[in-house]
Amino acid sequence: MTKIQISKKMIDGWKYLVECDFHNTHTIRMLRAQAKFEGNNELCKEFDRLLPLSLEKDEEYKKEKEIENKKLWDKDQKDLEERKQKKKQEDVVYHLKLLEQVMKQNKANQNLVAEDLKKINRQGKYFITHIDNLPSILERGILSPANVKDAEIKPTNIKDKVIDNKRRSIRTSDGSYLILDDYAHVFFNYSNAFVHKISKKYGKSKIVMIELILNVSDKGIYITDKNAAIDDAQCWDSSQCHESIPLILEDTLPIGRSFSRLKKWSDGYDGSMGKVMAECLVKDKISRDCFKNILVFNESLYDQKSQAEIEKIRPLAEALGIGIKYGNWL
Repeated sequence: MTKIQISKKMIDGWKYLVECDFHNTHTIRMLRAQAKFEGNNELCKEFDRLLPLSLEKDEEYKKEKEIENKKLWDKDQKDLEERKQKKKQEDVVYHLKLLEQVMKQNKANQNLVAEDLKKINRQGKYFITHIDNLPSILERGILSPANVKDAEIKPTNIKDKVIDNKRRSIRTSDGSYLILDDYAHVFFNYSNAFVHKISKKYGKSKIVMIELILNVSDKGIYITDKNAAIDDAQCWDSSQCHESIPLILEDTLPIGRSFSRLKKWSDGYDGSMGKVMAECLVKDKISRDCFKNILVFNESLYDQKSQAEIEKIRPLAEALGIGIKYGNWL
């Protein structure tokens, strides 16, 4: 083979072919076409000899690849089945843990639960809103976002859009899901990150807090252990208040407790900011009959428009037995 003349134009291709052990069908065909163009019949014959050998190797490679792919597919199927089995086992463990919690719940000290329930029910719940929304709220009560929309009410919105976009649904402890737009929500602790943020954004004179009394053991009421927009927030219905109330007393109250502003990815993150914003969820609306006081910041005393809004609703508030209190609430 070394006696066959190879042009300079073809030498690089020939070297590459040697490196491939003469197994590169595409290169053989290209070099044969060039040899034919140059009139090198001997080289054409050599390529004619090499081509079927290369094609044969192609078939062998193809079969080997098919076998290899079949092995990979079989392995993937096996791994998938193992993952499914593992998921089933994890589901079993999860439900066993739920069962364990129920068993612990049944052994709980009923007297202690009753005392905690009394304590949390005496504690006010707080709805935060813009002062311009007071007339509508005193007239209709606190409506769920869905009912506000259905009633075509145009409130002054103080919601954080980023957070509000995350308020879609929340999984309850029994595995069902609540659509959060169907629920009016109030905080157990008004001294939280949301109130601090909107007070700076709109000014304290524009923010009011409606203090109300709710019995968290009433049917249809749900309690979350942190802001419901947080991914890992837990949610219990009123029948499980013996489980949720201790968390509220420990992690959310008392009002004025400090909380960390660190984000999840920060060193030292303890989740306290979200826990202080634990919520009470009520389907459709909270009646104005539950209202106890309207908490107004002292700063509104020096804001003429804010004072006008307060005086506008004062007669109705007094008629409903709702107090108006000024203070430095943060």
